[in-house]
Amino acid sequence: LCRDPARPPGGLGRKIAVKNGYVIVEDGQPAGIMRYNMFWDVIPFVTLIHLREQYRGRGLGRKAMAQWEN
Repeated sequence: LCRDPARPPGGLGRKIAVKNGYVIVEDGQPAGIMRYNMFWDVIPFVTLIHLREQYRGRGLGRKAMAQWEN
């Protein structure tokens, strides 16, 4: 996510590093991404969920949401 190891990751890379962003994987391949923020530092809410077109319609978004909610 960050090509220069001396530089900290930015954007989604930073979210993933602090566990506020996830890569959705199907059969070992990155199928999409999901990220969330905290409202008032208390209430988590999803700000982005995106699946590559070829992975849509398979229930991956539903599975990702269910896992995140648990």
